[in-house]
Amino acid sequence: MQEAAAVPIIFAVATAIAWLRLPGTARGTFWAEDAQVFSARALGQSPTPWGVLSSYDGYVHALPQTVANVIWATVPVAHTAVAFTATACAIAGVVAALVFALSGSWVRSRAARILLATVTVCTPGLPYETLGNLANLHWYLLWLAPFLFLFRPRAWWTAALAAAGGLLILTTEIQAIVFAPLLLLHLRDRKRWPLIAGVTVGIAVQGLAVLGGGRTTGTGLPLMWSVVQGYLLQVPLLAATGSGEAASTAVGWNGWPLAWAALLPFVASAAAVVYLCRRSIAAVAAIYLLGASVVIWSAGYALNRSSAFDFSAADTGVLLGGVPLLRYSVVPVMLLLGVVIVMFDALVDRHEGTAAALTAATLLAVFVAGFTTHVVSPRSLGPTWQEGIQTAEGECAQGGQGVVSIRTAPLYGEWHLPLPCDRIDVAVSR
Repeated sequence: MQEAAAVPIIFAVATAIAWLRLPGTARGTFWAEDAQVFSARALGQSPTPWGVLSSYDGYVHALPQTVANVIWATVPVAHTAVAFTATACAIAGVVAALVFALSGSWVRSRAARILLATVTVCTPGLPYETLGNLANLHWYLLWLAPFLFLFRPRAWWTAALAAAGGLLILTTEIQAIVFAPLLLLHLRDRKRWPLIAGVTVGIAVQGLAVLGGGRTTGTGLPLMWSVVQGYLLQVPLLAATGSGEAASTAVGWNGWPLAWAALLPFVASAAAVVYLCRRSIAAVAAIYLLGASVVIWSAGYALNRSSAFDFSAADTGVLLGGVPLLRYSVVPVMLLLGVVIVMFDALVDRHEGTAAALTAATLLAVFVAGFTTHVVSPRSLGPTWQEGIQTAEGECAQGGQGVVSIRTAPLYGEWHLPLPCDRIDVAVSR
């Protein structure tokens, strides 16, 4: 398969996988911030034009807001929820294709690069909350960040595209700053300077948003042991079991040593890469992916801590009852799988055929398990957008207020979309 042909094929297949992993009801259901924040701003309720650089919860979310603006400006109102889902799946496909393309500058095996792209849409736990909505697009950009930051452009036009990508990532996902030190590699390569500039501008934009305040945090910092146990349960063990509930049940039956054992293959993979690829980008990448997995999960958990997820206080009954997946777990799992794939690439490069085949088979088993594990997404419970539109049409027809509030997922909380009645009239006329 030629390189130019592989990229669009990976995009199409990854997009289809992302779409198919979602329950049918979820595809036509608005999710949380997609409705109440990004759609509301796109409909004109924004402190800045279209709200692209407006802060929400202390951060800028440029990509989700831009996509929401475009969809509400071009898609009939009755089909906007499906358009949001389809576009989010397509963006996941774009990220998968970019991971394949960008990793070519330091990952030698094409099979390894395809596996890295596969991680983007086949990681266990993705359908629970991350797939198919704009509010969680930032996780995909966080996964993309290390591959972009390690990329060495060969032409100035690709350097310009890399700069735009770096700016988009940092103005959408502040945690990508964790990977910024990777930009110091090959610092004398002038074609990497535009990327560094784009990332720097993005950090400045996010820095202004953070200084502006508005960030909501959890109920105080957790105990260190809770962070450690939570990571073990929700990241390495999640990769092996396919869901948060399955991981916690396994620990409930077998004890915490099982969770520690689940981490060992990933640590061993990083050590193997360092041994096989001394003084190489692959060795740096393996160590960095492993460390970033720990840092990103720990930071997300600590800053958003809830007393409902105090892992150090969880007794056997709580674990057996099934602890649900936290959204902070998905990218750390991706990063751990990335470590194993970097090791696979090293084995292939050194013609260690048996070890490479066993590694690939294990990875494929993880992907299949993640794809087939039944995950009940909060969006799969509705309410669907079609139901909301029908109710809103009735309220507006009865001479209601100029704006109607349409209930959206998830059912917990008070998530809604404030939709002007004149937009519903447009929907009816079409």
